Amino acid sequence: RRMGGGYDLSQCKGALKGTMDRYEFTDKSLALSDRKEVLQDDIARAYRLLSGFNRDQYEQQMLSFSTAQKKLLVALSQEVTSEFDDAYRAKYRLGVSSTVNSTKKKLMENGYIEMSDGKYCVADPFFAAYLKP
Repeated sequence: RRMGGGYDLSQCKGALKGTMDRYEFTDKSLALSDRKEVLQDDIARAYRLLSGFNRDQYEQQMLSFSTAQKKLLVALSQEVTSEFDDAYRAKYRLGVSSTVNSTKKKLMENGYIEMSDGKYCVADPFFAAYLKP
């Protein structure tokens, strides 16, 4: 779930708990299975750790994107939007609406962006965090 363009990590407790337990062999402090309660700090720590696991993959993906695709992904990582109006396109230097629309269509077809609660956003929250300057 997203709140104000960010991610409400409290909704991810179950998934993060299972994921972090798989990584407990490297750092026992990351194990969450023996806890009755998962705290917001635990979730934030797990999120930061998991964000780093895909860095190499994200760097390779970025090499395959066109300049227009990179710009749109970076813009959406900073600010989700329901429409790509003149102000949004100017703020992120995205170019003309026809270019943005064709870029958006291709990124959606390939699963890089999606609609959530009526707004376009980067589909992978870890990729969105990687893209933020």
